[in-house]
Amino acid sequence: MTEVSLAGIYSLVPETVITAMVTAAADLGSPLFLCGGAVRDLLMNRAPTDLDFTLAAAGPLARRLARDLPATLVVLDEKEQAWRLVWKGIDLDITGMRGRGDDIIDDLSFRDFTVNALAVALDHTALDRGRAGLIDPGGGIEDLVARRLRMVNKGAFAADPLRRLRAFRFAAALDFTVVAATMSAIGEYSGSLAGVASERINHELEQMLASGRAATGLELMRDNGILGEVMPELYRGAGMAQPASHHLDVLDHGIAALTAVEELIGDPGRFYPDHGRDFTAWIRIGNHKKNLRWAALLHDVGKPDCFALRGERITFYNHDQVGGRLVCAIGRRLRWSRRQQQRVAHLIRLHMWPFHLNNAGKKTGITPRACLRLYRAAGDDLAGLFLLAMADCIAGRGPGRPEMMEEDLAGLYAGVITVVRERIRPIRRGRPLLTGHDLKAMGITPGPVFRRILDGLEEARVNAEVNSSEEAAAWVARFLSVR
Repeated sequence: MTEVSLAGIYSLVPETVITAMVTAAADLGSPLFLCGGAVRDLLMNRAPTDLDFTLAAAGPLARRLARDLPATLVVLDEKEQAWRLVWKGIDLDITGMRGRGDDIIDDLSFRDFTVNALAVALDHTALDRGRAGLIDPGGGIEDLVARRLRMVNKGAFAADPLRRLRAFRFAAALDFTVVAATMSAIGEYSGSLAGVASERINHELEQMLASGRAATGLELMRDNGILGEVMPELYRGAGMAQPASHHLDVLDHGIAALTAVEELIGDPGRFYPDHGRDFTAWIRIGNHKKNLRWAALLHDVGKPDCFALRGERITFYNHDQVGGRLVCAIGRRLRWSRRQQQRVAHLIRLHMWPFHLNNAGKKTGITPRACLRLYRAAGDDLAGLFLLAMADCIAGRGPGRPEMMEEDLAGLYAGVITVVRERIRPIRRGRPLLTGHDLKAMGITPGPVFRRILDGLEEARVNAEVNSSEEAAAWVARFLSVR
């Protein structure tokens, strides 16, 4: 029997906690098992990201440990014997045996995939040795070696339809192949995700996106058709032709842009020489990486609604704005926070701006005023917007694509950020030439016109057309005279 080293679990939780669990289980006379993904990860020499424990006396153990550690006890599903202990920010899931009595083999037969239907018995002997024997009734170790994902039995998908989606998340995260019989069974239960909570679906999708290999899972979902169940707006782009600048249809272009974003997250300086630190700093803030991944995948989701043929030319006018609205609807359905909806939609609504500005700049040059307007629109997401634009560019390799697009975007960012740092930010941080009080003193009634005047003055200052309070007052007088 293959043995498993237990050392890896101590990277997640101290040995004292595991010892306390083993002692409590022994006192209760109920064998304790570490099961599922943690065992799989230990066998793959990966640090487990969570720990799932199974025993017949799950409830009594959870309540005792909540008192003894101490830890916060969360009842996940008392009927299904599922509890969670939160100890110093670490989640420890404790579940009862599925099936008959305290038979771990029977319990594992209810799991989803063979590589997760694994267990090790935890007792003081195993802890002293630092190793435990592997329990593998379904041939999971062979599937791990072969890097394949195979269902334990077809009933797994009937018991929990979310497992259909989870298969593709695991395929992406582990870089495994889904065997044909499992793919076929997933297809047989088409439509069953309709009854699954949106939060659970979103969790699987976000885990897939965070894996760094999301394209693998998404392409399998596309081919299987399950993508149409969970993201019909995105799936509508399958087979939709694009202009000559693209080599992929709308759906596959979104997947390719997501892959490109992973390249950019890993090494933004490769595409934006001399400014890699700007992008790395933005990427590290809060949920920026997650939002950027979603924006890359969904940036063209508005195209099916905007498709038009003008002669032989394909156009998607206004798809960025339509896409922003659709993404908000998708986010509401997947139970995103309002802030996440707004941030992803914001990037998508703006994603064409760098390209339009670049094209205009080639004809007339890029003015400080144009840089200010872009900076106002993008705000703190300026770096994120240029990452999204670069991913969009990398993912479009059609014969009609303009040459040197990546270099042009890098040069555009360099020009914009120079104006931002040398002119826009100093002006914004300095004392204003005129305030709202000054405008009222000039006899102007407060209202929307105040914002138009102050914004116009800022543009004039950035463009070096106004440099003093006197010049600002004269500018206001001219503005009012032509209203």
